[in-house]
Amino acid sequence: MKKRNQGIKRIAGTYPEFIFCEMKSFFLRSKIVKYHEDADHEDIKTVVQTIRRSLRLSVFPYEFTKKYAAMDVEVYKDPSCGLLYVMDMGKKLYFKKKYFTPVLVRRYYRNLCMEQDKESPHCYLTDEFKPNSRSVIFDIGTAEGIFALRTIDSADKTYCFECDPDWVEALKMTFAPYPDKIVIIQKFVTDHTSGQCITLNDFAKEMQTTSRSCFIKMDIEGSEMPALSWSDKLLNNFDEVMMAVCTYHCADDERRIREAFDKYTITPSKGYMVYYYDFHLAAPYLRRGLLRIQKCSR
Repeated sequence: MKKRNQGIKRIAGTYPEFIFCEMKSFFLRSKIVKYHEDADHEDIKTVVQTIRRSLRLSVFPYEFTKKYAAMDVEVYKDPSCGLLYVMDMGKKLYFKKKYFTPVLVRRYYRNLCMEQDKESPHCYLTDEFKPNSRSVIFDIGTAEGIFALRTIDSADKTYCFECDPDWVEALKMTFAPYPDKIVIIQKFVTDHTSGQCITLNDFAKEMQTTSRSCFIKMDIEGSEMPALSWSDKLLNNFDEVMMAVCTYHCADDERRIREAFDKYTITPSKGYMVYYYDFHLAAPYLRRGLLRIQKCSR
C-alpha cells in the first residue's frame, strides 16, 4: 500500500514496521476467521472463505486479486530525466526515483491496477459515480497520479495535492502534456493552514473557477476526517459534489465521516479490506475501503 502521509504514527511507514505488520498478518488470519465464522452477511462470508483458502492474508481478501500476480507490464526509461514509466491506458505514468528497477515498477503498478479493479473495495469510481467534463477534480494524496491521469480527459481542471518532492518530480513528467488542466500543490490538506499544510476552505479562497461541479478523491493515510472538517466553504462553491473518501486507515473513520455528511447521499464501496498495516487493527478487523459521497444540484 502507498504511504502518503508519514505523520500518521499508527500506520506502518518504515521498513521494520512493514516487516512487523507482514509477520503479524499470519496470526490475524485465524482471528478473523474465528470472529466472523457465524456471519450472515454475504460479503463477510466471501472474505472468510477466501482467507481460509489462502496461504497468507491479503489487504484485499478476494479472488479478483489473483489475475494481477502475473500481469504483463512493460517498463520504459525516459533518458531526458532518468525516470521509469509505464503506459497506462495509452498515457505515460512516471515513477519516482525510488522505483529505479523494472521489478519495483511492475510490482507497484500491478498493485495500483488491483486497487482500482471494479471489484476492489479501494476502487474510487463506478460507471455512475465519476467526474464529468464540467468537474473540477481535487486529487488529495496524489502520489504517482494514476487517478488524476485516468480522469484528466473528463475534467475541467485538476488540482493535485502531493508533498513528496520525488513524486512531484514524476508528476511533472506525467502531466507535462496537460499544462492547462493540471495544478500541482505541494501541501498537506488538513485542519489548519501553516507552512506545508492547508485547509480546503483556505484553498477555496485562492481557487478561481466557474465550474459548479467538483469531484474530490481523498486518500491521505488517516487524515481524511481532519481534512474534511474544514471543507464546508469549498463544497458550498459547487452545486454538484462527488467525493471518494478512503475510510480503511482508522477503525472509526467510516462512522465519523457518515455522521459529518449525513445530509449527503452516501454509498460504500464493494466489500471489505483487512488493513493490517494499522498497528491498532482489532475486531471486527474488516473495514470499508471508501465511501462515495454525493450532493446533487440545488
